[in-house]
Amino acid sequence: MATERLIGSLIKVGEDEEAVYQMNRQQLMEAWARVVLEGRDKQPQSELELQKKRLEFEILKYNQDRDERLKREEQQLKRDEEDRQMRKHELKLKEDELNVQRIKNDREQKRQASLAGRTKFFAEALKHMVGKLPSDPAEIPAFFENLENMFESYEVPGDIKPKILLAHLSDHAKTLTARLTSKQLDDYEEVKKFLLKEFRISPVQLRDRFYSLRKATDETYTMLGSKLHNALLYYLKSRDITDDFDKLVSLICADRLKELIPRSCLDYVLAQEKDSWLEYDDLANSVDIYMASHDTSGSIIKTHNATSGVSPGLKSPKPHVTYQTVKTENSAEPKFETKPSREEIMKKGLCFNCLERGHTSKTCPKPKNVKTDKRPTHVSACTAIPDVPLSVQPLHEPVT
Repeated sequence: MATERLIGSLIKVGEDEEAVYQMNRQQLMEAWARVVLEGRDKQPQSELELQKKRLEFEILKYNQDRDERLKREEQQLKRDEEDRQMRKHELKLKEDELNVQRIKNDREQKRQASLAGRTKFFAEALKHMVGKLPSDPAEIPAFFENLENMFESYEVPGDIKPKILLAHLSDHAKTLTARLTSKQLDDYEEVKKFLLKEFRISPVQLRDRFYSLRKATDETYTMLGSKLHNALLYYLKSRDITDDFDKLVSLICADRLKELIPRSCLDYVLAQEKDSWLEYDDLANSVDIYMASHDTSGSIIKTHNATSGVSPGLKSPKPHVTYQTVKTENSAEPKFETKPSREEIMKKGLCFNCLERGHTSKTCPKPKNVKTDKRPTHVSACTAIPDVPLSVQPLHEPVT
């Protein structure tokens, strides 16, 4: 019998409770043995029945509790299973969503990595930073300078640059670029070069713009100074002058020398320069070579070589002379240069007397022009030969 049960049984038969709790197991066994010998362990019948009913009640209660516990456990297991199935379903849905999102991300990455995606990205970034190509040709260099600065700031790739440029062209410029091939349209420098050529943004025009700038009525001198600075800066850049002081001095001297030479000589020099420019010493050498066969006005020197063979004492007959002239400009027939209008002279800042820069007609060092008959000389019978100095070949008829 268990110790606790012995204690309980001894207390039930009337043993002192404190004494019972102080006994060890051996003492409890001996005390219970005395109780058995004395016959005090036998309980009345009614008490046995009561204990039996109590036991049956406890068994019934235990079974009910067990059934309820099992039922609760079964319900809990069922709920756990439902939760597990629900979580499994949710995980499946999340997995499907992740797969869909992964596919979208892959497509988006491929789209962004494509030419169209990258073009759209940089176009959105530069949308408010770069305007349309200006209609004034003189402002086009500033447009390209600003655009290229933005390209550098935003690290725009080379294959995206022509696409951004084409998106910011005016309608007229877009019409012009329709003549380019797809290969040319993919080259930013090619498109830029084409536009500058079509709008004729030459160094000479940039220089003329610098000298012809005037203050407008609605602008300040600060704005005018900024325009002058930009115009000169674009001109120097077009001449490939950045930090070379000697080259800058040579350019200034060469430009000044061009203002002092005759128009025909200037055309000769410009034909030699083409898209580049001659430094002042090379320019001066070319002018000397040209002027060696021309007079101070730039006209070809005419020579007259008479042949011998006339008998002494006889007057030489007037020779029958055939003249050869040259083309003027690039026309098929001789052309006579006309004086520019007063507005053109004022716009370019020229002298009204000699049509050169650097002074006015009041301080012009050359003689004043005298009005003469402006009717052109009839030269329709002459033969036009390009770039050949004018020479006179007298052809004498034999004397009889």
